[in-house]
Amino acid sequence: MKDNFIHQYIQLRVDEYPRFIGIPDIESFKNRINRKKDIKLFLAYIETNNELTGWLQVNQSDKDGLYWFNMIVKGAYHRRGIGSKLLSISKKEFQELHGLIVAKDIYRKRDGSVYPSPKGFYLKNGFVSTGRQFIEYGNIILHEIVWKAE
Repeated sequence: MKDNFIHQYIQLRVDEYPRFIGIPDIESFKNRINRKKDIKLFLAYIETNNELTGWLQVNQSDKDGLYWFNMIVKGAYHRRGIGSKLLSISKKEFQELHGLIVAKDIYRKRDGSVYPSPKGFYLKNGFVSTGRQFIEYGNIILHEIVWKAE
């Protein structure tokens, strides 16, 4: 992966995720990608200027063997089908995808703006809530969602 995309990947994570999500340093990220053979990373970018507009990462958990994903699309590109396209591509590669989301619009990004819950987006894209909740980052409630091929 080119360093330019790694920088953009990390910057997109910093800009768009809620501020409770940690910021990886570049070397740690490269080491993780190189070490984990089971990570798949799907990128969406604009070819004219090589701008990374979104990404979806899938990896198999060492604990439960399930395929977990996380995804982000740059706010300026929401509602343009990028997220749905990234999901569509990953659904061709996997029979089941698990994710964790915040279900309420109560968290903030680093710039202070509201981080909108992606729950409605994922439900429209065929995911269902498992009803399982996890408390992460001290006090943040995350809800598990899953998609299964028919």
